[in-house]
Amino acid sequence: MIEEILAAGMRAISVTCGNPRQQNQSIEENFQSALEEMLWFDNYIKEKSQYYLKATSSADIDRARAEGKLAIFI
Repeated sequence: MIEEILAAGMRAISVTCGNPRQQNQSIEENFQSALEEMLWFDNYIKEKSQYYLKATSSADIDRARAEGKLAIFI
């Protein structure tokens, strides 16, 4: 599916880590869960670097376009 997304011209997405609706967890547990999700995304982006790059600024969208990848903002 990523090939189709790239072929359509999409070059950036934003993902949200952490689930604020986990009401049965403490603030610390929710924070830890969000950190674990961010680490998961970091590892996934590295494993699939032929498709994705981690984005931290709008310049990364231009870089993704130039490299034929999808920029992911976490």
